[in-house]
Amino acid sequence: MPDTFMLLVFNVLCILAMMLPGVIARRRGWLTAEGTRQLANLLINVVFPCLIFTSIYSKYTLRTLARDWEVPLLGAAIMLTGFAVGRAALTAFRNEESGRRRAFLFQCTVNNFVFLPLPIVLFLYGDRGVAVLVFSSLGAKLVLWTLGAGTLQGQTLRSADFRGLLNPALIAIPVAIAVRALTDAAGWSGALLDPEGRNLGAFLFRTTRTVGEATIPLAMIVAGSRVGSQRIRQFRDPMLWTMSAVRLVAVPALALGLLYALPLPPMVERVMSIVAVMPVAISGIALAEVYGGDRAFMSAGVLLTHALALVIVPLWLAAFL
Repeated sequence: MPDTFMLLVFNVLCILAMMLPGVIARRRGWLTAEGTRQLANLLINVVFPCLIFTSIYSKYTLRTLARDWEVPLLGAAIMLTGFAVGRAALTAFRNEESGRRRAFLFQCTVNNFVFLPLPIVLFLYGDRGVAVLVFSSLGAKLVLWTLGAGTLQGQTLRSADFRGLLNPALIAIPVAIAVRALTDAAGWSGALLDPEGRNLGAFLFRTTRTVGEATIPLAMIVAGSRVGSQRIRQFRDPMLWTMSAVRLVAVPALALGLLYALPLPPMVERVMSIVAVMPVAISGIALAEVYGGDRAFMSAGVLLTHALALVIVPLWLAAFL
């Protein structure tokens, strides 16, 4: 556990360090609020969908989806647990402004389901664990781009204009699965995935993947820019601390109880336990720039939950792994 704790510390510090360019740019006036919003639009509507398409196309086939169908469902179930607990907790903040309530509910729902747990899973369980983690992210992405995006837009299942949820990132998921199925059937997948391929398909795939690889740097710049506009007094907000307690204590307790009650393979159980205890998603800051929600609350939540995770996450891992 000491090694796991140090790995967690290192990765949280890396996250904070990657935000620094955005913080500096905002503080020095190189990046304005409008520039941040424009970067977020580029990220959400172009760069992120490229990453989703290439990652799904290269890792998932219809065979793997059919064989391990419960793994993506578990990724979705952890987020749905957060949504249910967040809705219950929101009853204590009925009089708060709508944008703050939406940001609160989003951060209760969507956690850091790949970026932070990836090195921990790789360290503890190797490639087998990483395969489970990546596959579970398919369900998490579906919830992120439907329920998560809808929450920031203030939509409910009753009032949602589902056409408004057809964002490029969500569309990229079924398109990637469909294209992979078609190219598998035609015997073209190997040629498209060949890093040395000289055919048009391989060239287009590499180009799309290269654009998608800018996701993390851009997301961190957007997050850093928003964090750079924060003030210390914002961290005294009771609503912010309540969200952190929901995301880091209440949701993990319920999700871990569910995981250990189900007859799951040990590797799936352990990897999903790590996912369940992670802090909020950094990408939420960029989504708030595009879809709405209180951006100051969102960025403060990212900082606070990642700082608290240095203490709380190792305790969860020590107790359940």
